[in-house]
Amino acid sequence: MQSRKAGLSGNHVSRRSVASTLGSTMDLVISVSSLVVTVILAVLTGVYVWLTHKMLRAQADPCVIVSVIHDESRPTVLQLVIQNVGRSVANDVRFDASQPIPDRAFGLEPEKVPEPGKMISGPLMTGIPALGPSETRKMIWGQFGGLKKALGDGQIRITCRFRAGTRDCPPTVCVLDVRSFEGTDAVDPDGARQCAKPLEHIARDFGRTVSGLSPLRVTLVEDPQERHRRFIEEQKAKKEDTTCPTAAVDLHAGVGDASLVAGSAPACGRQLSGEALGNQTRPLR
Repeated sequence: MQSRKAGLSGNHVSRRSVASTLGSTMDLVISVSSLVVTVILAVLTGVYVWLTHKMLRAQADPCVIVSVIHDESRPTVLQLVIQNVGRSVANDVRFDASQPIPDRAFGLEPEKVPEPGKMISGPLMTGIPALGPSETRKMIWGQFGGLKKALGDGQIRITCRFRAGTRDCPPTVCVLDVRSFEGTDAVDPDGARQCAKPLEHIARDFGRTVSGLSPLRVTLVEDPQERHRRFIEEQKAKKEDTTCPTAAVDLHAGVGDASLVAGSAPACGRQLSGEALGNQTRPLR
């Protein structure tokens, strides 16, 4: 009996020790899991803060780009435009091109234009010390034919490097091409500018006329409706003349007697004056 009691008490002690070990293990697992979750949350919070800071700084940083646009006042001309689309001043703006940039390549048909030259001056070559928000630099690049002959279907990559204060900003890479302008339409949308051009010509011609350099020439144009109305009236008059009786003059007697058929003068709408009758009845000598 005593040995049996001793065995039971030993089993009871071993069970307690196993339960205690399991409880300690579970506490350790929970503690480690909490620590891991805390570390992960801390890392995610740090990444979120870093990304937010980077986004806010990107919104406030300058951003310089180079693009090709139509010149609205001269639709056949293409322009190179350097623009700061960011919200702060871009300092020490520099440009690197993947190949030489053609300059002033004019002409509408690629087969009939001379070989254009290369750009050696201008902001793309010398850079820009400071470029404010929304500020631009515009340059005449050429026309489609000349630029098509210079570039063909190729592209020019422009890398823009600039600073925000003394800190270097991430560079931007812009692509210049001419092929995309083939078949496009460039119309000046400014109606006031379109009206100003004819007024400018009128003012110039009027000034030359007043100064005596160019005589004033006036061209009278007849109204088609007025011409048609006059033609109808002439046709009616001719028709009335053909139905009007003539005066009979007796020339053999020396004294003519102009006599109208009865009721003819009122019917014609005309009356012969006495002077006209006298001229017709004057004796011949």
